[in-house]
This record gives sequence, structure tokens and C-alpha cells, in this order.
Amino acid sequence: MDLFAATSRVVSLARSGAIAAARRLFDAMPCRDTVAWNAMLACYSRHALLAEALTLFSAMRASGAKPDAFSLTAALSAAASARDLRRGEQLHALAIALALPAAFPVSNALIDMYGKCSLPSSARQVFAEMDDPNEVSWCSLLSAYASSGWLQKARHLFDEMPLRNAAAWNALMGGYIHHGEVELAASLFREMAAHGVRGDIWTFSSLAAACAELEDPRLGFSLHGLVVKCGWSSAVEIGNSVISFYARLDLAEDAQKVFDALPSKTQVSWNAAMDAHMRAGGVVAALRLFWAAPARNAISWTAVIGGMARNGRAEQALRFFSAMVGCGLHPDELTFTPVLQACAELALLHQGRAAHGGLLRRGFHGDVFLANGLINMYAKCGDVDSSIRAFLGAACRDLVSWNTLLLGLSLHGRAAEAVAAYEEMAEEELSPDGFTFAGLLMGCSHAGLVEQGSALFAAMGVLAGVDHAACVVDMLGRAGRLAEAAELVARWPAAPLRESLRGALGRLGVGRAAVVEELLRSHSIEGVEEEEAAAYVALSNMCCSGGLWEAAAEVRKAMAARGVRKPPGRSWVEAKGKVEAFFAGGLEGLLLPEAEAVLATLRSLESEMRSPSSILSDHPGR
Repeated sequence: MDLFAATSRVVSLARSGAIAAARRLFDAMPCRDTVAWNAMLACYSRHALLAEALTLFSAMRASGAKPDAFSLTAALSAAASARDLRRGEQLHALAIALALPAAFPVSNALIDMYGKCSLPSSARQVFAEMDDPNEVSWCSLLSAYASSGWLQKARHLFDEMPLRNAAAWNALMGGYIHHGEVELAASLFREMAAHGVRGDIWTFSSLAAACAELEDPRLGFSLHGLVVKCGWSSAVEIGNSVISFYARLDLAEDAQKVFDALPSKTQVSWNAAMDAHMRAGGVVAALRLFWAAPARNAISWTAVIGGMARNGRAEQALRFFSAMVGCGLHPDELTFTPVLQACAELALLHQGRAAHGGLLRRGFHGDVFLANGLINMYAKCGDVDSSIRAFLGAACRDLVSWNTLLLGLSLHGRAAEAVAAYEEMAEEELSPDGFTFAGLLMGCSHAGLVEQGSALFAAMGVLAGVDHAACVVDMLGRAGRLAEAAELVARWPAAPLRESLRGALGRLGVGRAAVVEELLRSHSIEGVEEEEAAAYVALSNMCCSGGLWEAAAEVRKAMAARGVRKPPGRSWVEAKGKVEAFFAGGLEGLLLPEAEAVLATLRSLESEMRSPSSILSDHPGR
């Protein structure tokens, strides 16, 4: 087979997707010219085999073959997609040495590479050195500006463009969406329609899902209607985006209808439909899709793990995580976030530490969401010192990081440290919010720092809410300043405080009968929402603590009359790497197959504990 025939065969194999066969034929060629090398480079670049493309280009240079504009364009495209700035700059230097930057494909590839590597200034310099930039050059620079966050400059460049095709509109729209400016993206879409420019698949697929972030999501419904009208409802990219749109609005049934109507489904389609059901609380429907999917990737498992954690099924979330790792799949940052949340909810320090080690091994320590998850997990598991270390070791910290730290310190009786951390936070010019003060006031209440807590509450101004007032009532009551507590309760409207019965009433204990009576007088049982079972229980407990037994009985009767039931208490036990849950009230919900044996053992222990002779026999010296 001569050189031309062999090269043609390489191209044919590459186009059919037989990449390994194309490479074997390429390696078997006794001699290879630049065209042959370019054919193999194009194969790797077309199939997004970035590392292979860059390695092959290095081998091409080592072989003595001279790269041309096509070779450099393919290599630059691979470097751009890999966000490999160092290799891209090396290729730029080589292009200058070979006097190739003047070629349109090379210059456009350089602009694209610098844009994807978030160096729009370098992209602009390449553009400025072009004699007569073409349409692709303008769009490449616009994309570099938009993707790098230079949105005002991108809009200015867009207005200056001699010709604005759909790609230019899409580039600016994509930049707006990527940087959270969905309103601007929607406005641009309307402007696009007014100019008579017809959107393409990319336009609708990028904008549809983002419409859920709009204050008025009606544009998303209109887009879906337009997609159907234009006959694009069978386009899987658009369908996936529409499913995501409905998912973000918790419209699982609508998302399912779009999913069912797709003639062909990708892995993204299955994952988006699963996420839609999980967001709406349809765990069973989501799991049905999960097991019915022809394949399950890391995103599929992450959707289920995250959905379980969000829907209060922390045990199942951790079990699915273990199963995912057992399947040989590699979790990413999005996977570890709900895993840490589940460990925090169940107070599983050992598994939380294991998850921490796993994310460190994978190099995910720079993610702010994971850092916040670690701070929260360690605090909820009682390891406050590790929570502080996670906070100090975070590569970047936001307001959530500080709030989580403050709450963790407060919950564990380290209010003085919480106040000191708050002062340090103020020095960094971060504006506190309601959650910041909630954590601080809780800490001051538990530590008896009445003056500091009162000063913080007074400093809140308009940020003060009923939960904050409840903390202050608790703080004053704990300090025995019952008259001040009753006065504060009287100043707040009845309805908001009723909504906060869970937080306000449940925190008042023995010896606060005056406050109890004031609250009972101001906020009658009839005002409590029926679904607030916790509020009823808190009110009943508070009456008992204040010695108001008749009032407590009245609350319990009201609960029974309205059919309000307190959810059963439960405890989690971590043993042999597994988590089991025990529910109050018998066998219902018990996860262990040996439930009867466990309960029999517990009854035996209870019997022995009640027998004084049994205790004395174990301790003969007493």
C-alpha cells in the first residue's frame, strides 16, 4: 500500500470511529509525510483524545516532519480543550518560529486557546496582530471575552462586529449564562428574535435550562413551545435542557413527559430525569429510572446520592456511595458534598474522616463547597478542633464558611471563640446575615453571655427575626431575667412567634413559669399550625417544666383532637462500617434483619438493670 492509499485508509478508519485500527495502520506505515501525521492528529482531535493528540504532535516533531498550519491548528485545539496553557504558549512560540501566525486557522486557534485558558488579554493581542480578521476571528475573541467574564467588553465587541451570525449571539448568550446573568441572556434572546436571527440547537439548549433561574420562568415555557413548533423536540440536546428546566422548577411530571417523548436518549437524558424526580421528592420514581437506565455513570450515582441526602435519607445516601466506589467509579466534588452532608446528619465521624481522606487523595481540597461541608461535618460530629482546622485550611472562604464555623463553636459551648471569630470576620469586611447572628446568639445563650448577646441583638437592626428574638428570650430566661424575657415576647407580633415555637418555646426549661404564663396568655394553642407537631410538643414540655400540668394536659388533648402526631425518635449506630437506624416505638422502620433478637437482648438488659441484685452481684465491693 503506497503512502497516499495508506493515508486515505487512516482517514477512512478515523471517520468510522475505528481509532485503534487507524493508529495501528499509521504505525505500520514505513514512511509518513506531514499529511499522514495530520490525518492521525485530526482523528485524535475530532474524538477529543487530547493527551493522545498532544503526544502525537511531539512525536511528529521528533521524527523530523515539519508541522504546517493544519498540524498546529489541531495541536492548539487539543491544548485549548485541555486548558493546557503551558503547552499552548509553547505552540504559539513554535508558530512564530515557523512564521505561521499569519495563517487564519492558526491565529483563530490561538485566540480560542487563550480564551479557554482564561487569558482574554492574550487573545486580544493575537486578534490585534491580524491584518484582516474574519468572521471566525471575531467570534473567537467574543467567546474569549464572554467565557472569561469580560461581559461589558464582550457586549461592546459584539456591537462593533461587522457581521453577527447565530454563533456570535450564542457566544455572548453563553457568557451571560455561565456567569449567572440569566436576565441579560433572556434579554439578548429577545433582541436576537427582534433582529430576525433564528436560533439554533445550541441557542435553545443553553437557554432553556437557565430560564428556571429567572424571576419569571414563563420564558422557559415559551421556549419549550417554540421548540415543539419548530420541530426540534426530537433533538436530544434541547430535550435534555428542557428536562433540566422542569427539574429546577420541581415539575417532575412535565420533565418525565419530555423524557418519554425523546426518540433517542443519552446518558444525560436519564440523569436529568432522575434529578427531576429527586428534586421533587420522588425518590421511588428516581430509583426506578436509575435501575432502568442502560448505563450508569458517576453523574447518575451522584444524582441519586445527592437526592437521598436532600430527601432525608442519609443512610441510603452513604450506602449508594459505598456501592458506587465498589463499582470502580471515581466520585468527584459533587459526589462528596452530599456524602459529607449525610455523615454530618448521622454524626458519623469515622465515615466523615474517610470521606475527607478520599477527597484529599483526589485533589479536591480547593473547592469552597467541600470546605464548608467539612467544617459542618466535623462540627456536627462533635470534633470542633477538626472543624476549625478545616476552616483554617480552606483555600477560599465565603460567608457560609464563617457562619458554619460560628454555629459549630456555639453548639459546643465555645461562645467566646465564636464572638472572637465574628470580630475577625468583620475585619475581613464580610457583611453578616441572619444566620451569622443566629449562631452567635445561640452561643451566647448557652454560655450565659447575656450582655454580649443583647448587644449583638440590638446591633442587628432590620436583620433581626423571630428566631433571633427566640434566642434572646432563651438567653434571658436562662439568666433568670424573666421579666425582660416576658417583655420581649410581648413586643413581638403573635403570628411570627407562633411560627417559631419550635425554636422559642422548646428552649425554655425549669423555673421559668412566668415566661411560660406570658407565652400561654399571648399565644394560644388555637393559633398553632396543625402541621407543627414539634411546636405542640415543645409547648407541652415547657408547660411541664414550669409546673403548669393542667396546661400541658390541654396541649396533649389538642394534639389528639387534631390528629397531630409526633414523628418517632430514632438513633443511628455505626458498626463494622455500616449504619443502622433504631426507631422508638417498636419494630417499625428497624433495618436490621435480626430485629427480634436485638429487641430480646435489649429486654434482657433492661430486666437486669431494673434488678438491684444483678447490679450488686457485678460489683461485690459496693
